[in-house]
Amino acid sequence: PEEAKYWRQLSGLYNKLERSMDALVIMELAYKQNMLAKGSDYKNLASMYAYNELAYKSATVLEDGLKKGLVKADEKSWKQAGGAWQLARENKKAIAAYTKAGDFAEDGENEVRIGVLYSEKEDWKNAIKFYRKAISKGNLGKSEGRTYMNLGIALFNSGNPRDAIDELKKAQKFDGTKRNA
Repeated sequence: PEEAKYWRQLSGLYNKLERSMDALVIMELAYKQNMLAKGSDYKNLASMYAYNELAYKSATVLEDGLKKGLVKADEKSWKQAGGAWQLARENKKAIAAYTKAGDFAEDGENEVRIGVLYSEKEDWKNAIKFYRKAISKGNLGKSEGRTYMNLGIALFNSGNPRDAIDELKKAQKFDGTKRNA
């Protein structure tokens, strides 16, 4: 078909028949023919890739829609891209996406995610930087204690045991991290 709406309809029909891979292939064909003109199409295709455990393609399509201005650049979209990049084990790209998500957010949850990614790479300097940024932004909810604990671990591993102890003492004030801290 030459009209995008027919591709969307066919993909939707396959979805209703619980043939998710066929639905994905149809949307992918429309994407490759530059027939996706709405942000919802890009988000839908990215979700279909994610559902079928194709995280790299999910992130690529979502970021393409964001760069074209079709997908609204907001915290939710950038966080979704960051999660897909993280699942694809593309940590540099995940960090970049979470950083953009953090620019829209009032809380520090995206910075915590970035800190965790740096901790996994044992890049303690950057992990400390982002854990501190998360704490300064505040509104961490249930992850506040875990953030203090992760900061303490990062400080210890970077050779700052006294600062680490201070942060671990803060982590002890939270039920979820009291024992481990």
